[in-house]
Amino acid sequence: MVRDNKIYIISGRNIKKIISLLNDLRNVAVEYSHLKDEDSTEVEEVYEDLISNILKSDSFEDIEFEDLIGEYTFDKMLKNVGLTTNRRK
Repeated sequence: MVRDNKIYIISGRNIKKIISLLNDLRNVAVEYSHLKDEDSTEVEEVYEDLISNILKSDSFEDIEFEDLIGEYTFDKMLKNVGLTTNRRK
């Protein structure tokens, strides 16, 4: 479950997948509005605004590694996402 008070890192590949899925959903919604003999302009605008807002969101800005240093150690980041390192002795 996605929680409001948590910060999540999402890869560029996943952002592209989300945008692609939204484009597909927009196309389906437009086709459906045509089947119902309705104007698809509003439907297209809603999806275009949504996609545009996602792409302009500060949440998807590049995160520089230097920005993370000082706040989190590598081990802490791994622990936060549930990963561990297998150290060899």
